[in-house]
Amino acid sequence: MLGFGVSMANPQTNRPPSLSKPESFVGTQVGRYTVVRHLASGGMAELFIAEITGVEGLAQVRQSPDQPWVKAEVGMKISESAEFRTGPRSSIRVLIQPDQVFTLDRLGTVSLVEAIRDEKTITTDLAMKYGRVRLDVEVAGVEHRTVIRSPSSTLAVRGTKVSLYDQQPFRAEAVSLTGRADFRAGKKQLAFGGRNQGKTKVN
Repeated sequence: MLGFGVSMANPQTNRPPSLSKPESFVGTQVGRYTVVRHLASGGMAELFIAEITGVEGLAQVRQSPDQPWVKAEVGMKISESAEFRTGPRSSIRVLIQPDQVFTLDRLGTVSLVEAIRDEKTITTDLAMKYGRVRLDVEVAGVEHRTVIRSPSSTLAVRGTKVSLYDQQPFRAEAVSLTGRADFRAGKKQLAFGGRNQGKTKVN
């Protein structure tokens, strides 16, 4: 598994960015990613884009379902509704600004359905057709509502590091590395993981 360090100081002001001022994130480094610009604000919601700085092997991206697939490259900007897919021995890493990073491993397809901040809550929805997604969420005084969906399961995440694997003919499998998550597959629904419990696996 890959780790991500976080450096949130804005090099232009030498001050940490503030969620109350979305433009303050522009130019900051989050692990291996650079926030390029504030995408939009409207009403009580805010949308962001970020820069991809990690691609390994064969990976493709398209900005929306009606757009053609193109080669994923370092420096590409992505936004809500984007889709990603990877080939054998490949992966792509994406920052969901300001503090979530997901990694799509080999032979997978995932869509960024929603990524929005509404008042004090950051809501993220990932839809995985198949494959394995790892998500790292760093809690910094903001409530997160993050969901990873697959054809046979749903994983709800709140401030933790998790992965969801769903590949036929195998059963869906969820892993929590730190923190707590909720897993649902068919009629089964359970909470697992927790602080200081180490790696926990359910299927």
